[in-house]
Amino acid sequence: KPLLLLLVCLAWIANYLQGGLTIGSRNFWPMLGVGFMVMPGRIIGVDRGTARTTRAVAETHHPASGSENDLGLVLGMFQPPRRDALLLKDCREMLRAAVSSAFGAESGWRVDLFGSAANGFWTRSSDIDAVVHREEECSRAEARRELKRILKSIGRSKDFRILAVIVGRKVKLPLLKLRVRFGGRGFFRELDLTVGNIKPLANTRLLRAYASLDERIPLLGIATKVWAKATGCSGAATRNLSPYALVIMLIYYLQASSFLPSLQRSGELDDFNSYAAAEAAVLRVSSSWRPGKQSLAELLRG
Repeated sequence: KPLLLLLVCLAWIANYLQGGLTIGSRNFWPMLGVGFMVMPGRIIGVDRGTARTTRAVAETHHPASGSENDLGLVLGMFQPPRRDALLLKDCREMLRAAVSSAFGAESGWRVDLFGSAANGFWTRSSDIDAVVHREEECSRAEARRELKRILKSIGRSKDFRILAVIVGRKVKLPLLKLRVRFGGRGFFRELDLTVGNIKPLANTRLLRAYASLDERIPLLGIATKVWAKATGCSGAATRNLSPYALVIMLIYYLQASSFLPSLQRSGELDDFNSYAAAEAAVLRVSSSWRPGKQSLAELLRG
């Protein structure tokens, strides 16, 4: 019994350090390292956004079935806690410090987050993607060279742990795989760092602009990503659709069903070369567009 009690206490502390279970704006008391949410006729165990959790949710509750309340509970399991926005900001500042140490404060190199960490479709299980870049895209050889300089700087930092260095000559996209430690408080996230890889930035601004139009859109995107992961049909590494492709398909579906307008005047990404340009596109459309009154469950069912 004392050993069991000790294990329970350790699991509770570990769970507490990760922020507990957030449902909407409420933070539920963490239990035994696993959050539990009671749903009609069932109990679902939530293990911090792992694949096991995703499969459990999919097997017990399809996101497009059931009531609005049920759907809200399922999505709440995957929404990140509010502190994650601060952690992402801290991560960017830590990377900026490392880049400044490697190249100098006035070198012209910038640090930007992209992908789920910046596009509005962030979940508890999402990794962080970051790029160090200038205005123009750099060559593969330059990316390898500059990434090695950053590696030396990051190796001296207590905030990062280097997991893998992928910079071989045959590698299409040189990158560092890191684990970020935030503020000594026990919060960790995996991070992929690249150099000069600026193409995803416009895609990130595009999705962020659509996510800002209506609060239901990010939730629909999270539901789509959770379902796709649970059913094994997402992940570019396994030759399936990437999360970006899934969200783009969702946006097209919402446009075809007359729920969403198009933010792209020419069909290209010319309006998303900067966040200021993306905000201008949102303002241009939102002045004349009014969102429908469909619920999340109705939008998912179609």
